[in-house]
Amino acid sequence: MKVRLIPVLDISNEGKDIKAPQNSPAWEFQNEWADYFKAANRQAGFSDNLTPYLNWYTFYKLDSLSDRDLLTLVNRALDESRDENGEIDMEALCSFEGGFILNIDGRDLLFPQCCSRLAYIEEFQRVVANDVEFFYHGHPAPIVTIESGIVRFDTTKDSFAPPTQGIIELSIEAL
Repeated sequence: MKVRLIPVLDISNEGKDIKAPQNSPAWEFQNEWADYFKAANRQAGFSDNLTPYLNWYTFYKLDSLSDRDLLTLVNRALDESRDENGEIDMEALCSFEGGFILNIDGRDLLFPQCCSRLAYIEEFQRVVANDVEFFYHGHPAPIVTIESGIVRFDTTKDSFAPPTQGIIELSIEAL
């Protein structure tokens, strides 16, 4: 079993004067949403080469970002962290939005959800350390249990985007 955690950044932009698709969810109307996200990203200053992890998604592999796109993202984060005096509020700065895609044997089985951050790698580290009081990977969050060295991610209680297979099991050792 080959297990990978793929780091992705969430780069979401709403285009001014760019009409968002009426049809959803995005994974069912992929071309419409892909065109919208590309136009909105271009308008926000990102390059035309910015390519999402999945055609219709707002997640981008960390290692696929160009220097220009990464700088655009950093500058946006700095601008958003400025206080009323224009000074950077260091406490407002934190990890980029995004997270980790759980990929098992070449299949993407669990995606970060709303409000997830790269810093949440610590959640997976806690699972490996057999500390699963609560697992947060954005919301909704899967229910995670460990029994006899097997980790179980249960996504059957909420609606995940994109939809997941429901229950994902793997050994702590593999994770």
